[in-house]
Amino acid sequence: MPVKRRRLPPASSSSSTKNASFTIKNKMKRSSHNVSVRRSASAAKLAQRMERRKIEAKDPSLKRQRLLENIPQTLDSKRVPVGLEEQYVPSTEIMEMAKKRKEELEDRDGSAGKMDDDDEDSDEDMEDGIRKAINDDTVAINIEGGEDDGEDEDEKEEDSAEEDDDLGSLYDSDSDDSDAGPLKKKRIAQKPTTTPSASSKQSQTLPEETLKTILSLIPHPTTPPKLLLTTTRRARRHDLYQSLSLIFPNTTYVPRGTKFTIPQIASFATNRQYTHLLVALEDSKTLHGLIILLLPAGPTFHFSLTNFADGKAIQGRGVNTNHIPELILNNFTTAIGRLTAALFQSLYPPQPQFMGRQVVTLHNQRDYIFFRFHRYIFREIPDEKKGISRRDRTTGAEAVGLGGNRAGEDLGIKVGLQELGPQFTLKLRRVERGVCEGIEWEWKGRMEKDRKMFHL
Repeated sequence: MPVKRRRLPPASSSSSTKNASFTIKNKMKRSSHNVSVRRSASAAKLAQRMERRKIEAKDPSLKRQRLLENIPQTLDSKRVPVGLEEQYVPSTEIMEMAKKRKEELEDRDGSAGKMDDDDEDSDEDMEDGIRKAINDDTVAINIEGGEDDGEDEDEKEEDSAEEDDDLGSLYDSDSDDSDAGPLKKKRIAQKPTTTPSASSKQSQTLPEETLKTILSLIPHPTTPPKLLLTTTRRARRHDLYQSLSLIFPNTTYVPRGTKFTIPQIASFATNRQYTHLLVALEDSKTLHGLIILLLPAGPTFHFSLTNFADGKAIQGRGVNTNHIPELILNNFTTAIGRLTAALFQSLYPPQPQFMGRQVVTLHNQRDYIFFRFHRYIFREIPDEKKGISRRDRTTGAEAVGLGGNRAGEDLGIKVGLQELGPQFTLKLRRVERGVCEGIEWEWKGRMEKDRKMFHL
């Protein structure tokens, strides 16, 4: 016998309009009903927003309070501290190197202070002698200078001749090959990383004194740095390296060739008074990595490089004017992050040229370092446009000026930005002691299991 189908009970009058679409058998009518439901919901939200805007226009404090209460939750705001297993603890070797470097800097500062005191004493003695000579009227003293010594000039010429060395000898110098021997032996016989003690692992963060000692490995620059940029073996895209050399002031680009290793090139660069060695890695005519060595004794930083875009690929780009840019380092908070920030700070001269209005930004977000190069300009807002709200919903209430506007608009000024390029993204992969002498810190895949944990 045929089975009778069960009929659904009729929809009750209390059922919602949204569930009524399930009882509509016709497909066209059902779809039109769903569209009307969505339109009515969006219209109700729009009416609510317009009503709230009218109320907030009369009382701007309500908008500030709403922005403070409705801050969106992101991975950065949910950040958790690094676990004990993944936390960076400096090894014994790197601590010894840092203490030695710190003592050298302190001795140098002390000797410089003594020299300044001696110069002051000599100036006072000279002034006393001048006063005595003027009173006696017997001795004529040349204040601007003394007797010239021919021997001193010859010595200065010899010293300058020794310092002036051609970059071409970087590839055919026998004396530099002998200097690079110990570095090569050090690289072959790498020391194992000393495992930290259990007591040092118990602390969530490094002590401030230990952190200062580690940061003394990369001291704050007092003089303009001198950089040497080279390539991988058999590099092809020399235009990319040329664009990289423009974003770092006082950089010399020399192709690597096939003859020398990185420790040997580091020895060559040290003999020629370079402070940093940059090695850009190329594969399939694209840049994929960057190695930065602090000369003469390290440490060495290995970065992966992605999303490289030359300035020509940026729409509406500007032209670099070769002024020394300002430097912005953002969101480097941990010990290894502050060490990385100190490395980038040492690449740029300490005194920027504000006339060029150029700024380099290194923004760290979720352990990815974004490099951007801009030129800024301040424009005056016309009187007829002052007081018009920009409705900036991304910032908090502290960044909103009087009347709900941005802080700069209250002063009648707005800022314009023009990107100069290039732009790329870096990720720290490894930190080595000295010049490739042993791994100090290394990124591993298991570090990204918790998306809310960041290491820089």
